[in-house]
Amino acid sequence: MSVQRGAARSAIPPVLCALAAALFLQLAGSTVAYQASYDKLLNDTELFGYLTDYRGMRKNGLLLSGIVINDLYNSGILSGISVTHSRPYRYGVDPPEVSGGYAWETYIDEIASGPKHVWTNDLASVQEFYGCPELPLTLMDGYDLSVFSAFPAGETLIDEFVEFDDDNDYNEFPGFNWAVHEPTPAVVSTAFLESNGLVHGDVIVIATTDGEYRFYEELLIIGSFDRQGSEDNIYSPLCGYSVTYTSTQTVSGNEGYYIGSMEYLYLPSSYIFDPDPTLEQLRKLSFESADLSMTGASGLDEFKDFLYDRGYSEVNTIRDIRSFVVIEDKTFLATERAMAQRLWYMERIFPALYALLELLALLIPFILIQARKRESALMRVQGAAKRTAFFSVFWEQAMLCIPGVAIGMGVWVALFGAPAAAGRDLALLFALLWLLGAAVSAASLNRGSVRSILRAEE
Repeated sequence: MSVQRGAARSAIPPVLCALAAALFLQLAGSTVAYQASYDKLLNDTELFGYLTDYRGMRKNGLLLSGIVINDLYNSGILSGISVTHSRPYRYGVDPPEVSGGYAWETYIDEIASGPKHVWTNDLASVQEFYGCPELPLTLMDGYDLSVFSAFPAGETLIDEFVEFDDDNDYNEFPGFNWAVHEPTPAVVSTAFLESNGLVHGDVIVIATTDGEYRFYEELLIIGSFDRQGSEDNIYSPLCGYSVTYTSTQTVSGNEGYYIGSMEYLYLPSSYIFDPDPTLEQLRKLSFESADLSMTGASGLDEFKDFLYDRGYSEVNTIRDIRSFVVIEDKTFLATERAMAQRLWYMERIFPALYALLELLALLIPFILIQARKRESALMRVQGAAKRTAFFSVFWEQAMLCIPGVAIGMGVWVALFGAPAAAGRDLALLFALLWLLGAAVSAASLNRGSVRSILRAEE
């Protein structure tokens, strides 16, 4: 009955409690969601970098030592490093019958002017496919892009040296443990297939050169792509690139000259990922580009410190190691700073707002009940006990506050889903403080005599 008599006055507590509960859930939920977004930015953002020239103008056509690639890989901070090595090639061009002389030089020059045979462990990182949202590539059944990053099981450095005492000793030598290779998988342009009458699954032999020596490469065509440039480049897995070296030394003996020693070196490109390599061997491997990736920004500062301590150069700044590293973190840092600043404000302003609302939870019911002193006094004049007068106004506030909080929380949950624990606890604390304020105010009404209360009201 008291609630019905209160009319508009009785609508104030449930409305305020509902709005306060919803506000608590919204603010706490926003803080938790923003913190989760910030953590996701730090943990899941993939940052990229690359090695370049002094001016930062080129990413390809560089001369990068295997020592640099191995050092960056073994930093333990990067999630990936993609490299390329290439040599010009020709297909279907016959060599001159006699090596040496003008005809041979012309033949080598013709190879050197050809398109590129590129070895890489990440096809998407090569220059031809920059900017392609999806690789325009078709592969044979049984193959996927992982073929470019795979290395043969058990592949290792072979470095053997043997000495001979005489020709008989040399003639009895069984030979080195030569590395044996199957045709290297390769993808070619559709234009290359059509112009040469080839199909997927064919094996071809191309001639390549490093400017001094000629090499023959046996390739298995496992796929084709739509050419993005003017050249019919060929792309193979990085495992197809290796350095092979053989040498003999002739010495003079009692019966003339004989082969006194032989050396054989097979250095696979996978050696750049060796945790404990020999620097002398790493120098024999060279690369033309290197792209870096890092999942999660937690190691960004650590990687920058690593580069500085090692002495790597920056664009327009030469240091001990003349390999220029660029980290594409400008957008990330701007986003991170903006989010961190907003989170900083939320973590300081919202608690102050929480404290103000909880204080109002004590103050508002106190004021509402104090405004009903005359009504409480009249109840006591009519014979109601102090206990009765107390619970009359207290239970009224409880009947208005608790449903209000429940409605506010219920509407918010219906609209936005499960609330944050902090928001739920703040809403419940608001209800408890509202009841506490109501109890203190109701108890204070019964401290004075009825006569003094009525006199004060008049």
